[in-house]
Amino acid sequence: MRNFSNVKHTVMIAGALLLLGAGCGTAKQMAPDGGVFKSGDGGETWRQSNAVPTTAGVRSFSTANVLSLVPDPTHAGTLYAGTADDGLFVSYTGGADWRRLGDAASVRALAVDPTAPCTLYASVGNRVTKSNDCGRVWFSAFDVAKPTQEVRALALAPDNHNRLYIGLSDGVFLVSNDAGATGSVAYRFNALIRKIVTDAKNPARMYVVTEGKGLWRSNDAGNTWSDLREPLRTFAGNQTGWELAIDPEQNQKLIYASPYGLLRSENGGDSWTPIPLITAPGEARIYAVAINPEAPQEMYYSAVVAGKSLLYKTVDGGANWRTKKLLTVRIPTTIHIHSEQPEEVFIGTYLQQ
Repeated sequence: MRNFSNVKHTVMIAGALLLLGAGCGTAKQMAPDGGVFKSGDGGETWRQSNAVPTTAGVRSFSTANVLSLVPDPTHAGTLYAGTADDGLFVSYTGGADWRRLGDAASVRALAVDPTAPCTLYASVGNRVTKSNDCGRVWFSAFDVAKPTQEVRALALAPDNHNRLYIGLSDGVFLVSNDAGATGSVAYRFNALIRKIVTDAKNPARMYVVTEGKGLWRSNDAGNTWSDLREPLRTFAGNQTGWELAIDPEQNQKLIYASPYGLLRSENGGDSWTPIPLITAPGEARIYAVAINPEAPQEMYYSAVVAGKSLLYKTVDGGANWRTKKLLTVRIPTTIHIHSEQPEEVFIGTYLQQ
């Protein structure tokens, strides 16, 4: 077990927003069809949601590439947007306006403490940074040993806010039991970790999605792991995982996105069945999946098909899908459904170079 010492130097301090043209921070001068989009009617219509009020007027981060959308688990109207190169933004008003927390940086993953929501953990390169004051001041909780080991995924244990899970680009899975002060290697997946998904109804159970070694499950809070590629072996592309979502009402039900398409499990990953899509198996590159927390038969997924970015919606558990028009050519990389007003849907977008 390898320990990483706590480094107490400040890495980001919130201050005046540095704005370039129509965008924030170091955003490139590109067509302003990026950032965050919001629908108030279940995906029927969309508008950009990127306003950043400043002393110099209302600006925008509409040129930003969004890597993650993370809600505050204690306040449904608070949403965080992590971006590539432009830092972390927060909205306390359901997307009506935003402010940036800290300086320009790539923030790929974020975890919010459910018992103390002003405690935040964010990934910046090979570092896990932390704030105890709602993002005003950040410090480095610890640095990963190698600069090339990027922090790609973060999650907090549902039953222990001091237990932090960290997934790295080289497949190393770290666990901190002291709120990020130290961390130790718990497992090596030897493939990029895309996502860590914890089960709120069964805190001992968790999943890791990897690119190269497929999907894994732990029933003892990350101490030991089961390789779920065997039950997935009949589906092409089982070595690559893109996304995983747990049904909010029945935690044994999972939706898994891989190169094959969307797959459903009714038993926590022990067996899988394909969900029929509009596209043929292997045709779509799926980026994000979201399940309506109040009506799990309603789901969304975003994909790129033949170079075109698309959003799909079903209201009957995948029996039928409808294509939703978007106001951007960028990739919808992440989807968030408001937990108390599920007709409000957010997408984060990314311009592929």
